[in-house]
Amino acid sequence: VVGFAALVVFSIQAGMAVWIAIVFFVLYFAISIAITRLRAELGAPVHDLWSVGSAGTDSFVSTFFGTRRLDPRNLTALTLFYGFNRDYRGHAMPHQLESMKISHSLNLGWKRFGTAIIIATFIGSVTSAWAFLHSYHTIGFHGGFGWETHNRLQRWFFYPSPPDFAALGFLGFGVIFTIVLMILRLRFIWFPLHPLGYALAPSWSMNLIWFPLLISWAVKLLVLRYGGLSTLRRFIPFFLGLILGEFIVGGFWTLIGIFIHVPTYAFWI
Repeated sequence: VVGFAALVVFSIQAGMAVWIAIVFFVLYFAISIAITRLRAELGAPVHDLWSVGSAGTDSFVSTFFGTRRLDPRNLTALTLFYGFNRDYRGHAMPHQLESMKISHSLNLGWKRFGTAIIIATFIGSVTSAWAFLHSYHTIGFHGGFGWETHNRLQRWFFYPSPPDFAALGFLGFGVIFTIVLMILRLRFIWFPLHPLGYALAPSWSMNLIWFPLLISWAVKLLVLRYGGLSTLRRFIPFFLGLILGEFIVGGFWTLIGIFIHVPTYAFWI
């Protein structure tokens, strides 16, 4: 509650109206909980949701209320929040919950682990901000996305728009269709379509990993059908080894590139 209030006060000082700041962060934390539920229930390797709603909470506010109702101060404050709403691939909450699950399974103690998460969050926030600023000012960063949000802000200023009822209609359809999928999956154990898969399908990162997911699904299907659950459990160490190998090889090439100052293979890990 104290953190939420501090965020609202910060937003007001940045130029947001009180009601927009409250709506913004209520929506943001609702999305945060949804992403965390997605990771916990489905174990999805990606959850950026980049193309879902054309970024995130800031776009939803402008779509729902329209930019004509929002003055330049509100629109500028929304633009400044684009950095943590462009996508949600690096969202902290799923990782924190997984850490808590690990501590629970290993009986490490909630209090000590919670303290460790708070310390890591503070140190990580400071060091990552420093690393970004250092990189931009020393070597530049031509792949940045600051132009996206400022081009959008310019469009908001010069071409103000009313609420996007078409987009809201599609949003309503998505909500209803997701609920229908959830009910079908709960009522019929054989129903193959997962509502979280529907949410992830148009996500940008999915175009990178859909084929590995298809292969793993096919392998799992064959192992379960012809070997049973016991055989599947015997295969788990092998597939964990594949994941570990991916991280080791990707990390190795990244370190090589850092030490010899030569671009190497890019691994999406």
